[in-house]
Amino acid sequence: MVLTMSVVFGWTFGVRWLYKKQGWMMPEERQKQEQQAAATQPVGASAGATTQASSTVPTTGPVGAPATAPSGAGSLRLVASSAPSQSVALGSDAFKDKSYALRVALDPVGAGLQSVTLNDFKRSVEDPRPYLFQQPYAGHEAQSRALATRWVNVNGQTFDLANVPWTLAEGSTAEAATYTLDLVGDAGPVARLRKTYRVFPRDTKERAGSGGFEVAVDYAVQNLSNASLTVKSAFNGPVLPPSEISRGPDRQVLSGHKDGTNVHVVGHIVESFKPEDPTIDLTQDKDKRPALWAGAASVYFDAIVLPSDAQTSPASGATTNPAAAAPAKYVQSIKAEGIDVRKETEGPDRTVATVFETGEMKIPAGGQVSMPLSAYFGPRWRSVLNTPYYSSLPRGYNATLVIASGYCAICTFQWLIDALVWMLNGFHLITRDWGLAIICLVVLVRTLLHPVTKRSQVSMMKMGKMGPEMQRLKEKYGDNKEELSKAMWEFQKTQGVTPILGCLPMFLQMPIWIALWSSLQSTFELRQAPFLWGFTWIHDLAKPDALIRWSTVRLPFGMHLESLNLLPILLGVVFFIQQKLQPKPVAATPEQAQQQKMMQWMSLLFPLFLYNGPSGLNLYIMTSTTIGIIESKRIRDHIKQREEAEKAGKVFIDAKPTRGNKRNRDDDTFGRARGPAAPQKPSPGGWLARKLAELQEKAEQVKRDADRKTR
Repeated sequence: MVLTMSVVFGWTFGVRWLYKKQGWMMPEERQKQEQQAAATQPVGASAGATTQASSTVPTTGPVGAPATAPSGAGSLRLVASSAPSQSVALGSDAFKDKSYALRVALDPVGAGLQSVTLNDFKRSVEDPRPYLFQQPYAGHEAQSRALATRWVNVNGQTFDLANVPWTLAEGSTAEAATYTLDLVGDAGPVARLRKTYRVFPRDTKERAGSGGFEVAVDYAVQNLSNASLTVKSAFNGPVLPPSEISRGPDRQVLSGHKDGTNVHVVGHIVESFKPEDPTIDLTQDKDKRPALWAGAASVYFDAIVLPSDAQTSPASGATTNPAAAAPAKYVQSIKAEGIDVRKETEGPDRTVATVFETGEMKIPAGGQVSMPLSAYFGPRWRSVLNTPYYSSLPRGYNATLVIASGYCAICTFQWLIDALVWMLNGFHLITRDWGLAIICLVVLVRTLLHPVTKRSQVSMMKMGKMGPEMQRLKEKYGDNKEELSKAMWEFQKTQGVTPILGCLPMFLQMPIWIALWSSLQSTFELRQAPFLWGFTWIHDLAKPDALIRWSTVRLPFGMHLESLNLLPILLGVVFFIQQKLQPKPVAATPEQAQQQKMMQWMSLLFPLFLYNGPSGLNLYIMTSTTIGIIESKRIRDHIKQREEAEKAGKVFIDAKPTRGNKRNRDDDTFGRARGPAAPQKPSPGGWLARKLAELQEKAEQVKRDADRKTR
């Protein structure tokens, strides 16, 4: 192994030294340089640009100049507006405006969005301004200007529209605005592109339950000629909201796919984009189900575009089309494009854009085709997304509330997350403080687990008293570790001791901790929620408790320090005290004794992993561990008092067993038989205890079978 590693490292560093000596460029450096150059090129500048793989414009032309056309086709050109381009804002950005929930700033370039402001929410605890998102990425506006048209193809001629300003039509109001762009040919006007944006008040009959977070977009192409036209186009989707946590995967692109009467959400966190292949296809999921909608999200905000089916109509006909619970037929592909997804780029700094591309649509002479869109720009808030308006098809946005992913997804359950959120809301109604609600949840969980904790302490105290017998077994079997282990197993079984009970309380709480982690990072109510009504230094239970802040310090293994977080440090102290006070089984071998010493210090690694975790989760674990220390001490004191009383000759008379504990009337609290007919192994009470006994019996059977095979 040493020789192999020497060859590997020698070859690696030797090659790098040779390249550096000769002044050559390493392959990965060359690839990185090419990606950076491709990312700065405009749409259609390079057919091989990795960030433009899904929407490269084959032929482009400047405003007023004819585009390259196939042989035999007429020449078309864009008509520039003589009036200056105008930006328009719909809705309101006044804090908690009673009429509108958002403000949409429109950009005439590409007829897209400049920004979206949600006036109900603050940007952060430190920045009280209204929440702002959907702004284009600096230097990549053509790819990231949300809902802007990238290009249009008419009768085989493609026009790059990403940087072309549109004309603001007359009649714009505080709720609606329309932009237009004309294409003309040698014989006169050929087509007119029209895009209309409309926002809605908080409470309207037609969109009851929407909360005013939805924007209607009607993207239409009108045929002004006396012959039919074939049209296809591409437009940008939403961009990533700002990162809500300093480090960690909290932003992703989403796509919703119809699964019967429900919506199945597929998420791709920004860290999953690969520099060598930065494009992810969202058109279908792994089961080949087409996407109903797609967008981008952070842990607290969604930006989703839902295309409705296109409507071809005569010039004087209606262009409305009710939302159907099926994918829009005119959408040919939906893709997510990584703009800056280099490995060395931190997650909060990565940039990803989405793009929708249509198929070919025929427009009769004098007619038009309309492509309606419904865009949701709002919070991932249960009180909003669980309404019938957003939870029913084709939206089903409530499926974005918690998207379990990664290895931790198998350690918890969706119903547990929902139950924790429901209980937290119930406790909050009483305490009016989310931190106190978390502490109340700790008390409830510890109460439910008290029987298991009590049995665990009894088992561990028994194991701690097995020293003399364990020493005798060591002397008897000497260095025969296999026989010693077997004898110890049999002895523990006759004493009714199960080693697994020692760690069972923590084992049962792990799914709760993971579910609480998911809840804290997906429950909108906890965003910017302080502890103890703002009288402590903890002002956001969904973020680390930053007692003192400083500039980012990079540590090994990808860790970062941005502040002095007090709760994880206190958590480490509490864990260390718990390990010191916890009864320990007798070590059968020197190796086991060494392992016990290592485990005592290993407990400090857990707070290290949680150092940048949500302060609400650290508050829960620290409170639970502190209560556990007090609870365990009281149980052990009670056991010692009873044992001393029995040694003094006192007799304990138990009351008549109730119906709930009749099956345990032959055993006392400590698992000892009360009569002469004591069973060799105590009969545990309760469903959980019976299941543990069954698991222990199966483990013993497996060990016996293994012993027989080795003989």
